[in-house]
Amino acid sequence: MRKILTTILLLALTNAGSIISASDDTPEKPFKGRFYNDEHKIYIDINLYDHNVVIPMQEVLGELDGYIASDQCGTTWCIVSSETKGNKATIDVINNYGSEEDIA
Repeated sequence: MRKILTTILLLALTNAGSIISASDDTPEKPFKGRFYNDEHKIYIDINLYDHNVVIPMQEVLGELDGYIASDQCGTTWCIVSSETKGNKATIDVINNYGSEEDIA
């Protein structure tokens, strides 16, 4: 499970040509923005600094650190907590079914 989530996160963040939108201060805040991977049709919407991302149609969860989702399925991975140190981040995610994983 951890390998799958790590792969999804890396795929979403590594393809610079797939960025839909990111904040103007992306170089200073690399863990803020919306990033999309065209090949795998997955995306991540994160703000590990202000922790104020709301998942569309899941507003009842309130403001989170972000989420990982796909255009191909209905599963959403909610980023419920995170810690950043320089250019590394550790996130805790929970999927629609309540499974938990730590990703570094």
